[in-house]
Amino acid sequence: MLNYLAALPSPLQIALHVVGSLLLTYLLMELIHRAISFDVRRQHNDVIGFIIGVVAVFYGLIIASVLVIGISRFDHAQQVVENEANLIGDVVRNARAISPQIEGPVKHLAVQYLDDIISKEWPAQRQGQRTILGLQTLTELTQAISRYEPRNQREIAYYAQLVQTMNKLYDARRERIFLAGEGIGSEVWAVTLAGGILTICFALLFGIRNRRVHFLLASLLAVSLALIFALVAIFDRPFQGDMAASNQPYRLIRQQVAPN
Repeated sequence: MLNYLAALPSPLQIALHVVGSLLLTYLLMELIHRAISFDVRRQHNDVIGFIIGVVAVFYGLIIASVLVIGISRFDHAQQVVENEANLIGDVVRNARAISPQIEGPVKHLAVQYLDDIISKEWPAQRQGQRTILGLQTLTELTQAISRYEPRNQREIAYYAQLVQTMNKLYDARRERIFLAGEGIGSEVWAVTLAGGILTICFALLFGIRNRRVHFLLASLLAVSLALIFALVAIFDRPFQGDMAASNQPYRLIRQQVAPN
């Protein structure tokens, strides 16, 4: 369900959050107005105002932290993509510096690995799926490198760099797959959403005689929270939706490695 929602266009996700918040606000308002009379609520407006002021401060810190986490995840995901693409380019460059004998198979498999990411793994990640479609090609690339035996000190130095770069490439790939399949913890979402509902409930406890005005004020608060939740949800899944991290770094490296 979450993967389906994350794959929707961003405007539609925002609209769903807003509509859902308005419906929830209306239901909570009906429940509170039936449970507690206007006169009782009006008598405690001062206390309710003080409490909501305190709650809003602490809840604002929580929701701001969650928003920062979501944006940081998105920025980190794009950095991981760029890092992995650059490492693939480094692998080909190091192989070229060693010998044409190793450059040929390394270049061929590196291009194939880039194609696997662009045409196979990326669409799967856009659907929220964890994939190992490119792992076989990367394993073959490792085997091709391991079969080569350096013949002099210069080749040994470049070969050591090549092996080290391959290890970093595996780490970057694992990090990308992890980021594609994981998000903000369900416990964090539960606490954040519960805090939002409680904040709306406090606003609805005010004794305002005009129900339309009361609903309007509470709705403005609910929509404000919904917009933040929508933004966090969009950034929390950096490889899904129309605001997903770009695979352009892989395409650029492929053009550099195999321009034809």
